[in-house]
Amino acid sequence: MLQALTACYRRSRVRAAREMMGFGACVATLAGLVAGAGLVPRMSAPLYMFVGAGTTWLGTTLFYIGFLYGRWEANALKNVIEELELHRRCVREAADGRGDTARTCSIIRPAGAWAVVRDCATVVVRCRIG
Repeated sequence: MLQALTACYRRSRVRAAREMMGFGACVATLAGLVAGAGLVPRMSAPLYMFVGAGTTWLGTTLFYIGFLYGRWEANALKNVIEELELHRRCVREAADGRGDTARTCSIIRPAGAWAVVRDCATVVVRCRIG
């Protein structure tokens, strides 16, 4: 499960970077439209306006998805991976009978561990679908 979550984490980072590149392309397109607006005939000015509005909308959407949601998703996946690794280490130490398992395992409550596993399953299913 950790390998699947790590793959989802990498895919999430790549997707966020791709959306940020799309945002950069929209900004460059808008700069080109602004610079070229004086060079076109008056009849195509409404077309430039609609293309500019659409590019602005697309750029804003890509920015929000790539920056805000992309970072939120990556941080959520990283937190889940860290929780599962901590839980796995706690279970291994308890099974081996070594280490201070009371100190290590006190961080994870049983109900919290099941919530982490449930959230992991949801993330893995969503990652494989999307």
